[in-house]
Amino acid sequence: MELKLLRMMVGMYQSNCYILFDEDNDAVIIDPGAEGKRIVETIEKHNLNPKMILLTHGHSDHYGGVNEVLSRYDIPLYMSKEDQEMLEKDQKNIDRALGGFNIGEIKASHLVKDGDEIKFKD
Repeated sequence: MELKLLRMMVGMYQSNCYILFDEDNDAVIIDPGAEGKRIVETIEKHNLNPKMILLTHGHSDHYGGVNEVLSRYDIPLYMSKEDQEMLEKDQKNIDRALGGFNIGEIKASHLVKDGDEIKFKD
């Protein structure tokens, strides 16, 4: 299977958001850190079919656009238990206030651990 990668620099921190997709245009969104609307526009421009969101960790510059993307697509959100806990703490601390994020609560639908295999296609 050949995979293609789109990289977007998003938000005030210019964090990397990646969209990985295959020949069927099935896609995984990795770290939608901000600018959810722009991420959705990119997905639609390329006629992609999002299958999931993966968060590499629970810092606001990696999750800031999650709810905007989830409001458009009914897809699962994957992250580790430890990072879910970090995200919950981060949502209450000054980093969020300083970053200007107002994104609401985020809860992973799937918690993963080291060694887990995540498949977005059967």
